[in-house]
Amino acid sequence: VHSQLYWDISGTGNDKDPLIQNTFLQQSSQTWMFEALGNGYYSISTAGPDLVVMLKNCFGAPGNDINLGIPESKSCQIWKVEKTAHNSFMFSSQYGNRILEVPGASIEPGITCKASLYSGGDNQKWFIIDSSEYVSAPGSYEIIRPAIIYPNPLTGEAFTINFNRQEQPVDCEVKIISGEGRVLFSGEYFSQ
Repeated sequence: VHSQLYWDISGTGNDKDPLIQNTFLQQSSQTWMFEALGNGYYSISTAGPDLVVMLKNCFGAPGNDINLGIPESKSCQIWKVEKTAHNSFMFSSQYGNRILEVPGASIEPGITCKASLYSGGDNQKWFIIDSSEYVSAPGSYEIIRPAIIYPNPLTGEAFTINFNRQEQPVDCEVKIISGEGRVLFSGEYFSQ
C-alpha cells in the first residue's frame, strides 16, 4: 500500500530465493495463487515453479527474510490473510505470528520482504488484485489496478467493485465472467 509495488520472485524462482517488491512487470513472477486451508489461513504459491511463500528456514524472529520454498505444509508456509479497514490485506505467519512487511517502508524495487512484529504501518498492508478484472469500454479493455471486489469470497448476492479512481467513469459496462466463459453478472453504470 505504501509504495504501490508488487510481490515478485527474485532470481529465477528457485527454492530459497527471496520474495521482493518490484514495479509491475506483467509477468508470471508477480502472479500468486491462494489455496484456502480453513479459518482464514492460506498457502500462497507462485504461478510458475511449485514453490510457496514462507519464513526463511522456518525461523520466526523479527527481521527474518521471506522467501520461496518447496511446499511441505509447515506452519512457516501458512499465512493468515486478514482484511484491513481500507480494503487492503495483512499476511501473518501461522508460525510465530509475524507480519509480512517491507522493511523500513522502503519504496525501492528489489527490497526483500521480511517478517516483523505488527506495527499497523502501510508497509505491512497489501492489495490483492484479481488478474482477471477488466472494465469494458467501446472497442477496448482496460485493466484496472488496483480494483477491489469485496466481499471475497461472496457470501450473499451483493458485492462492491471499487475502482480506486478520483475521476468518475463514463458509461461503464461491468461483466463478471466465470472461468468457463459464462456471464455471471452484467450491468451498465454511468457514475462511480
